[in-house]
Amino acid sequence: MMFVLQISRSRFFFLIVFLPLLILLLPLSISFADPVLKIDPDKQFRFAESYYAAGDYFRAISEYQRFNYFFPADDRVELVLFRIGMSYYQSKHFKDAIKSFSTLIDRYENSTFAIKSYLMISESYMKIQAPSSAIINLHNLATITDDQDVKDEVYY
Repeated sequence: MMFVLQISRSRFFFLIVFLPLLILLLPLSISFADPVLKIDPDKQFRFAESYYAAGDYFRAISEYQRFNYFFPADDRVELVLFRIGMSYYQSKHFKDAIKSFSTLIDRYENSTFAIKSYLMISESYMKIQAPSSAIINLHNLATITDDQDVKDEVYY
């Protein structure tokens, strides 16, 4: 019985002395916390571009994908999708480049980057020695476009 009474006294002492002290120190620990990192679309885009410019294409792909995840409504998403495709192309992962360029075409159909993506798909097919697929892709582009300059480039 005496042992139980001593435990409850020690708990009482803890509650009276240490608990208020901990409550008083809690705001101090919060005020010294590191600042929160905020992802800004301009900084994220520049960061991805720096990897691309340096030829570190796989890191560029990761940072471009991060950009698309956090800023899906940004005006640069189409450019970012094109850069992802170009990163795969530059790193000689031509099948991944074809998939990436195809994704851009599916989302943006007849835009400037979609036209460039058709051309890069054909280039990628040539790199993997699939010339018939490259020709079919170019014929598809010639069929869907009304722009004579694009048709001239396709026939060239």
